[in-house]
This record gives sequence, C-alpha cells and structure tokens, in this order.
Amino acid sequence: MNPPFRFVIVGSGNISRTYLKAIANLPGVEVAGVVSRSGRRPEGLPVDAGVFPTLAAVDVPFDAVILTTPNGLHHQGTLEAAALGKHVLTEKVLEISTDAMDRMIRACRDAGVKLAVTYQRRMSPDNVAVKRLLDAGAFGRVFAADMAVKFWRDAAYYRSGAYRGTRPWTAAGPSRSRPRTMPICSAGSSGCRTRSLAFVTVSCMTSRSRTTVSRCCAIQAA
Repeated sequence: MNPPFRFVIVGSGNISRTYLKAIANLPGVEVAGVVSRSGRRPEGLPVDAGVFPTLAAVDVPFDAVILTTPNGLHHQGTLEAAALGKHVLTEKVLEISTDAMDRMIRACRDAGVKLAVTYQRRMSPDNVAVKRLLDAGAFGRVFAADMAVKFWRDAAYYRSGAYRGTRPWTAAGPSRSRPRTMPICSAGSSGCRTRSLAFVTVSCMTSRSRTTVSRCCAIQAA
C-alpha cells in the first residue's frame, strides 16, 4: 500500500479551512501541518498535525504545499517550496504580476516540481457540459474562446479582512492598473458596483458559427 500524499498548508486564514475539509474527504491524502505567522491553529486541522512559523521550520515529511496566503504573496511560498523540492498548489489567482508568475514557473521548472492553480469551478456542471460539447466536436473547429464571470460582494465581505479589496495583495491579476494604494471596492459601501451574481457567458469562435453558451445563476436587483 502506498503511503499517503502529504500537504503542508501555508496560511491559516479562512480559505485554509476549505482545503482542510476537502483533504479530509480524499483517500490517500493528509495534512502534515500548517504554516502560520500568527501561530493560529485553523479549525479542522488534525490533532497530530503541527503549526509552524515558516515553511523551512517544518520538521515532518511532506510532498507538497497548498498556498492560501494573499494573492500578492503566492510567489514567496512557491519559491520557498521549489527550493525544498516540493510541489505547489496555489489558491487562485496564480499571482498579481506577470513577473512574479514567470519567477514561479521558472523556479518550479528548474526544481522539477509541479505548479498548479486551484479553479474550483472547473468541474461545475455547465463547464463539464461545454467540455463534452467541445470533445464531441459540436462546435466545429474552435479558433478562440472568451469567458466573462461577474460576481457581487457585499460590504460584509470586505469588512471581514483588512487586506480585502486593496492593493497590492488582492488584485485579481496582472491586468489591474489602479494605483497600489487605491481600494478596489470600498469596505464602507454596499459592495462592488456589479450587481449581477454569477452570470457566466462563454463564447467560442468556431468554423461553423459564433456560438454562445450562457448560464445565469442569479440576478440581484440594482
């Protein structure tokens, strides 16, 4: 019988609990420990798993890290893990600048370890349906694809963490061009100005026609 694949989770904030629940439901996988600057033990951490101040301080065997730190810090954990010869799974997004992304990819490639990003909606029913249609050739030859997803966050979301909605840690990706000190969404407002919830549109330019597959989960009135 193969030994379990062991993860160390870097970061003890809210999202770490999601990963702890997921790992608890997977066979052959376990958590070896958590890295926490505050020393906080997240809810759901197995009793035999330790809490460590840094990744370098982890003194138990493990195979990979899961990065649950703010977006703009993902490169730090990746570089540390790669230097230790450990695989990396990072919470979305990969990073907030193309320079940091390139450094992460290069470090993992040079170390011969895997680098992956969590996108939990890959297995959503609508996405699975689109993938089946693509595999079946229902759209003909696909030349390009475009996807737009709009979510709404209320004020409580931004009040729940001082870093949320601000630069440089939480920008959605390298396309952001706002000043680093400018909030993306004000914590004192009613939330982001986009009021539509989870309206997903996928467009594919195909050899047969321009086909649009849409899903509207919910619409919030303005």
